[in-house]
Amino acid sequence: MIQEIANMVNGSLFLLSIVIPAIVFAVVLFVHWAVVKRTILVAAPAVETTGNFLLAGYCASDWDMTAGVGRRKDFYDTDNTLRDFESSKRTATQICDKIKTIMAEQKDKVNWKVCFIEKDSGPVGCLTTKDLVSSMLGVNASVVRPRRKLDAASVKGEPLKEGDAVILVTDVVTTGLQLMKAIDKIEKFGAYVSNAVAVVDREEDKNDLFLKKRIPIHCVSTISNIRDSVKSTRTKRESA
Repeated sequence: MIQEIANMVNGSLFLLSIVIPAIVFAVVLFVHWAVVKRTILVAAPAVETTGNFLLAGYCASDWDMTAGVGRRKDFYDTDNTLRDFESSKRTATQICDKIKTIMAEQKDKVNWKVCFIEKDSGPVGCLTTKDLVSSMLGVNASVVRPRRKLDAASVKGEPLKEGDAVILVTDVVTTGLQLMKAIDKIEKFGAYVSNAVAVVDREEDKNDLFLKKRIPIHCVSTISNIRDSVKSTRTKRESA
């Protein structure tokens, strides 16, 4: 009788040693998926009510385990911003304004080229505005493709040549690593990147290699400005 009880206890302990870790592991996986990986679109207000069409691309995740527990990490999806022609046109206009300002302030440079980045992954981004920007500026733009191994296939559209001053255009700047990959490709053609234009700067610490290039980034907006606009919009709606 005692032996049977002992066997039952040992069996229960063995079962618990398997079940409890499995439950804990499942809970950890669920929390990781629900809290970390899942980004929630917190605002996509109509242009007419906010006056800021850039808010449509704002996404927020309250926790970021990779950056440290408790750190807030904000994302920006330009594809949500460029969801209709009117918003695309407004974005292209903002990009053009930045490019025109750069050209006006740096009149010593004559061989200007505008080059859009084809990203490795994520949203297509402002690459979809390339033709609009080209039409507004009256210039032919290029597309740089950092992931292409062959140099001949890494730049499409308007050819780059020795001495060209390139204005690099992208949708979102985080660390500058994507810009660095594009810069490396452009420099292989003898051209150089003098300035970068981005729709949104996420205001995170920039890559050391990019900082050494000392290339100014001209942004239409910053993630903090957009976040503040989202909060303001929420407050107005809740008090209405």
